[in-house]
Amino acid sequence: NLEKCNIDCPRLLTAIEQATQKGALRLEELNLSYNKMTQMDGLVLSRILASTGTCAALGLAGCGLSGATVAACLAALLSNESLQFYARLDVSDNAIGCEAAIMFASIFVLTDRIMSLKVNNCDLTHEGLGYILMSLLTQPRLKLLEVDCNCRRTEWNSGRWHVNQMLSKLLEKCLNLQRLSIKNDPERGF
Repeated sequence: NLEKCNIDCPRLLTAIEQATQKGALRLEELNLSYNKMTQMDGLVLSRILASTGTCAALGLAGCGLSGATVAACLAALLSNESLQFYARLDVSDNAIGCEAAIMFASIFVLTDRIMSLKVNNCDLTHEGLGYILMSLLTQPRLKLLEVDCNCRRTEWNSGRWHVNQMLSKLLEKCLNLQRLSIKNDPERGF
């Protein structure tokens, strides 16, 4: 757990990549949340995740990554068929947006391995949030879902019905869901 450590991400990722190539590191969890990363750092991380195939918990909250870069990391982690654990993902506080949310959804429907997903404060809009919720219908082991502060107050009336419909279906399908958070913050415009 390297959350909020202000680490040198390029140096750390190079060391991790070298260790995994030598077989000296079995990466099961990685939390780089709130450490500034470049898009190149994110792409190196996606390469590491694809090559190791053992990481089941990934924290990239507040790293400053674009939605496409986060999608590359999620695809690398979730596309591994030999993943023995259920994934715990936190990509909150990144400028993901609606288009990347649709990319996430296309990745999520290809697996049933998500146990925990946090996508708070990512400016998903109702449309992006609807796609993510729809894609999570294929996640029977989903226990935790947080999607707080993703729809700006000015957008509250557009797309709300689709989100409500997907939430109802999600509650019907994901019987193991223990925590669902979909809060807004009117003081901040959400």
